[in-house]
Amino acid sequence: MSELIQQRKGLYSQSRKSGGNKEEKEAVKARLSEIKERMKTIRKEVRLCEGALARSDALKEKLQTIWADEKEQQRKELVKHEHRRRSGRANREDELGGI
Repeated sequence: MSELIQQRKGLYSQSRKSGGNKEEKEAVKARLSEIKERMKTIRKEVRLCEGALARSDALKEKLQTIWADEKEQQRKELVKHEHRRRSGRANREDELGGI
């Protein structure tokens, strides 16, 4: 981008110095127009990239919040169902002696 700005400055200067030579002025104007279009495209890309970066940071924060909420929910479910797990008969010997 800075390279294009320097080129543009040089062309502005050249345009002022060219005097009455219309062909040279037209060539400079055409080159200036090309540079302006390239700069316009680059600026648009920069804005898009900055927006994507800002959104990605926000999404990271939201994902971390979601993951933390899911972990908390799982922990609560474990605590809630702990009494069922402890009172279950899965790991006990048969009280009737295996009849």
